Amino acid sequence: MAAEHGNAVIRIEHLSTRIGDSWIHHDLNLEVCRGEILAIMGGSGGGKSVLLHQIMGLLRPTEGRIRVMDTDVHRASPAELRRVRRKWGIVFQTGALFSTLSLLDNVAFPLREMARYRSSLDEGTIRDLAWLALANVSLGPQDGLKKPGAISEGMVKRTALARALILEPELLILDEPITGLDPVLSGEFIALLNDLREEYNFTGLVVSHNMNALANFADRFAVLADGGFKGIGTLEELAAIEHPFIRGLFAPTSGQERMFRLSHRAE
Repeated sequence: MAAEHGNAVIRIEHLSTRIGDSWIHHDLNLEVCRGEILAIMGGSGGGKSVLLHQIMGLLRPTEGRIRVMDTDVHRASPAELRRVRRKWGIVFQTGALFSTLSLLDNVAFPLREMARYRSSLDEGTIRDLAWLALANVSLGPQDGLKKPGAISEGMVKRTALARALILEPELLILDEPITGLDPVLSGEFIALLNDLREEYNFTGLVVSHNMNALANFADRFAVLADGGFKGIGTLEELAAIEHPFIRGLFAPTSGQERMFRLSHRAE
């Protein structure tokens, strides 16, 4: 999917990153189009987490620029950055739930923060919306009053997703969303993401090392290795690239046939 002029939600231009004497990224260029799901793939230590933090405006690249929703996240004023951040939701790898709050209060937290600036958002409405958000990720009243320490990893992921979506963001950022889940739970979480994509109509950016599990969710993949993008495209397009890291992403794992097939994606 090629981005049309003005259609890029995220635009990375000639980005290079040096940490100490080492270059982590060199001349990265990437566009995430409105309405698509793009997954950045890479191995451990390959620079994908650094890039994600740069996209969120938490780290500054050595060279180049990043624009999110037409805002340069490293040159924007604090007020401009707050404005654009209200338009995205983030699911962190660990879930990043508040351990002392119930699941309901974790999900309600962004709404309560918003209520500080919008007096029309009362506590009753906040709780109703939080219960609805939990229901949308298949968590019921019996779950909402539990604390994060008393639930499974899969429930943590779903609660974090509910919290990220409660403000109906235009952009959803997912950092290693299925890490820690077994293959069955991974498949269920991806299926949930696909259902919610239809409902919320978000643009998605996923950072992961598991291309197989994302085969039926992401529209395009950007493979980060050796400091640069070695391939950007659909699974079919990447399958034609002979770079060894990309070939490794397509290889079977654990002695089993690969978890995805291109023909299955087309069904």
